[in-house]
Amino acid sequence: MKEGQKFLVLKYGTHIIDNCISKHIEVVNKYGYCWFGKVGTIPSDSFMNEILDTDEPTMILCGKDGTYQCVIDCFVKDKPKSGCPPYYKEYLFDKGVYPSEYYRIISIKEIDKAELGKYVCENSRNNLLNSVNRSMSPFFRAIVPINK
Repeated sequence: MKEGQKFLVLKYGTHIIDNCISKHIEVVNKYGYCWFGKVGTIPSDSFMNEILDTDEPTMILCGKDGTYQCVIDCFVKDKPKSGCPPYYKEYLFDKGVYPSEYYRIISIKEIDKAELGKYVCENSRNNLLNSVNRSMSPFFRAIVPINK
């Protein structure tokens, strides 16, 4: 990522299914993309559009299973017709649980969570790693600091 680039950090849980990110990776490997659903509070459309306006729109997923850097190319509020991991049907849709927003991931790579220490929260300018570890917030608006 480049200096000054904004990106989204989402916390994900494993209470629905273990190894959920590996299920998303399987779909990306098969189709070239995968939808990631965010249940609950979501970032503003204007912030998401700022992210999508960058050279490499980035979302980082943080959970107990690992930390993953993803390149995304769009977001939607309606349930996609295809491209969701198969477990979404049984564990979400069949139970009447529908994410508030979906992010289309075109690549996923695991990163060391410590890398988050290089970044800051957009508004507070607090260290991103500390914020992710200490806050109950489900997502963070982050930025790559500009080193002068």
